[in-house]
Amino acid sequence: MRGGLSTESIGSTSGISEHTNRLFGIVNTTLEPDHSTLVRRAAVSDGDTIADFARAFHAEDNHPLSDAGMAGLLLMLEPGFPEGVVLLLEIDGAPQGYGVLSFCYGYEHGGPETFVEDIYVVPQWRSRGFGQILLAALEDEARAAGRRAIHLEVMPGNRAENWYRRQGWQSRGSQLLTKPI
Repeated sequence: MRGGLSTESIGSTSGISEHTNRLFGIVNTTLEPDHSTLVRRAAVSDGDTIADFARAFHAEDNHPLSDAGMAGLLLMLEPGFPEGVVLLLEIDGAPQGYGVLSFCYGYEHGGPETFVEDIYVVPQWRSRGFGQILLAALEDEARAAGRRAIHLEVMPGNRAENWYRRQGWQSRGSQLLTKPI
């Protein structure tokens, strides 16, 4: 139990590694007790929903998602995709957000790492604890995948930076620089 939240693996399908196929049954005991919440691995059949959420997130964060980026995101929904995972947040049985982990290797932390590429909750459900549930599920997924560190990028001025810090995230005092190759 962490901060009034309990996560439990409630399902598994053969053929896909256990860590990328779990359903997280989230018992939300303190934040929104009247709403059922489920975080699960997104499937190919969730592609349109994930695409809509990704477009909304990237537009809101002022960095549009390219066609190649969208294709890469949708590829992550394929069964057995080994380089990351997309989780879908459902509230009262309806999709209301998503989170994306991309796996990598880094020697500074002694082995496998991951990046939180996206975390998005639709506006009507924000500031009610559902982002915390989704972030906890992403962190649990990273641990289950054997990752030793988890990183994320926050755009300058994004109000979520303070929220991340309250969840235990810290700045390394460096900037993430990117060069397409």
